[in-house]
Amino acid sequence: MNFIEYLIEKRKNPLLNPKINKQQLIEKYKNDEDVYISYRSIDKIGINPNSKWKTPNGIYTYPLKQAYELYFSKGKDVPFASEQPYLYFIKVKPEYKDNLLYVDSYSKNDYNKDLTKLKDKFNLSKEEIKRYQGIHPGNDYETMDYDDDGFPIYLEKEMSNLSPINKLMNITRWLSQPGDKHIEKVGNPNKWTLIFLKVLNYYGIVDKKGMGIIHKNEPMQAVFFTTKAFTVIDTKYDINVKTPTDAYIALVNDDFKDEKVKKQLYSILFKDAYTTYMYAKDQEKKFPEGEKIIAKNAKYSYLYALNILNGPFKQGEAAISKHPEYSYRYAYYVLNSRFPEGEPAIKQDPKLWHDYTFFILDRDDNY
Repeated sequence: MNFIEYLIEKRKNPLLNPKINKQQLIEKYKNDEDVYISYRSIDKIGINPNSKWKTPNGIYTYPLKQAYELYFSKGKDVPFASEQPYLYFIKVKPEYKDNLLYVDSYSKNDYNKDLTKLKDKFNLSKEEIKRYQGIHPGNDYETMDYDDDGFPIYLEKEMSNLSPINKLMNITRWLSQPGDKHIEKVGNPNKWTLIFLKVLNYYGIVDKKGMGIIHKNEPMQAVFFTTKAFTVIDTKYDINVKTPTDAYIALVNDDFKDEKVKKQLYSILFKDAYTTYMYAKDQEKKFPEGEKIIAKNAKYSYLYALNILNGPFKQGEAAISKHPEYSYRYAYYVLNSRFPEGEPAIKQDPKLWHDYTFFILDRDDNY
């Protein structure tokens, strides 16, 4: 593993007191410019070196003051990750404020200093700098605001309008790419982080004004590249999942190691056979915990047997046997033989009974 996973173990006395709700903690810190909030799937905060996202790898947060004005003061929650059960309140250490890159105040002079560091580290030519900071060869110079992954793309005729921070994001992204930089568009998230942290000495990037520099889908956010930059000042455990669909999304997006959280999410997921089956299908393996709810539904019992078990699903046969179509399908596609319990239901549909007789009964009689 090339990266150490920085983890801060949970605090000795985290604020899990149900009498203190999330909103009260938000109100407590809402005016502090140095406080950020981070939603987590487990009761730890750190950097996952196996991140699946295409942005610099780090600890993603919302600047609390700006999040309060934009979301919480209006009775809304943040648009991304709010379903996660743990909310961390972190505060930037005074001695590391100058190590943060504030995108709204990043100047041409700042860029020139950073460019010198990049030139020295990567031995960049003038042509490479020109290309990597904003020009994408092979196009017809049409203006494109963002590529398919949500990152800004700037072409030659736009160079005069390209801000220093946009140039920096472009060139560092290109430098973090594996292979042919002329072809690939998405950098390695871990290498991208290392460029900011080790080459440029930035402990994080802060976009309080919502310029969309880190990513257009979350224009107002901040990312920290090391836990050294901040102190955890409060935490709150709060399951913000209300529907089976919410639970499904939370489960498939994170590998929950916290059994307490997983059990709560399961209890919500299990209210619906469809989402329970879809979660099993997403995991591509048997899902014993969800079989009880799946077994109550003929369609998803059949699909669970077909796509997950690749064989009989005894627990779901009672539900299947009451449905003509799924009784026939279960016999034909899963059992590949008679399904006596479902035959009364199949007989209710003349076409299905004809097919069942021809493909199942007559065939079995011939063997």
